[in-house]
Amino acid sequence: KDQFDRVFTLEEIKFIINHFPIGICLTDENQNYVDVNDAYLNLYGYERKEMIGNSFTMVVPRSMHRYMIQAHEDFFKDAFELEDVWEVVAKNGQRISILANATHLSMHGASYKLTFVVDITDAQESERKLNESIERLQNRLQAVEEAQNIVYHDLRTSIGNIIDLTQLLEDEDITDEERLEYFQLIRSLGFRTLSYLDMTLTLRQMESGRYTLQPQLFDLKRLLYNLMQDFKVMGRKKSCELQVTLHQQPLADAPKVHAWGEEQLYYFMLSNLIKNALEASPRGMEGHLDADSSDDNQWII
Repeated sequence: KDQFDRVFTLEEIKFIINHFPIGICLTDENQNYVDVNDAYLNLYGYERKEMIGNSFTMVVPRSMHRYMIQAHEDFFKDAFELEDVWEVVAKNGQRISILANATHLSMHGASYKLTFVVDITDAQESERKLNESIERLQNRLQAVEEAQNIVYHDLRTSIGNIIDLTQLLEDEDITDEERLEYFQLIRSLGFRTLSYLDMTLTLRQMESGRYTLQPQLFDLKRLLYNLMQDFKVMGRKKSCELQVTLHQQPLADAPKVHAWGEEQLYYFMLSNLIKNALEASPRGMEGHLDADSSDDNQWII
């Protein structure tokens, strides 16, 4: 209010406007530009003659015209200082975010609005990119943590199955055929446990951005057979039987089929689907897994 009552000379106003490195404009009660400095002109891309005498709404988005005109009128009526962030439009149509601080001035019996303008577009864009980067990092860390938890859980499950099989081997009533089957399962689960340990290295590479996908042709039928064998123990615990088919044929009758990708990652993904399904299934249920290819050579599990 004290600044509003002070009387400035035209020379003082021009000195203020022309010797500041930030954008400054002087507008009257009729919304028109009275003076602007070079920084203001550079910000919007106009020449002085294009702005002086014209309404400040030339840099205001059309949707905000009515609001800003009313705010301009309220500014002169209430004689208050105003600071806020606004979106404005340059001559070339580019949207710019500015921090504007306005104050009243009195000069030669007339009231004016002196507005200081700072371009904060880059700052807001930097903040937006920073927030996006933080969010991506958080999502990435969460995904890696979840994947590591899955690997650790699978390691425990695999080792637990090996222990269960050794206990079955202690049963004197099992046949030689069953004993051989259990030894084969232990061997298979042992190799699979080693692959889970390898997966922890893969996850660390993914986390650090050093992982490179190296797809190769692999025997999908063999992978499905290994899955079926590896989950026999878990299925027996819950009296659940897992039926695996390839092209809707029993696995034993299906021809050999090759798929493209990393076999270890395929196994890791499918074993978790099967494990989750068996854990959630009531006792005595039957599980089905079918692998089929579409016309565009994509596999549907």
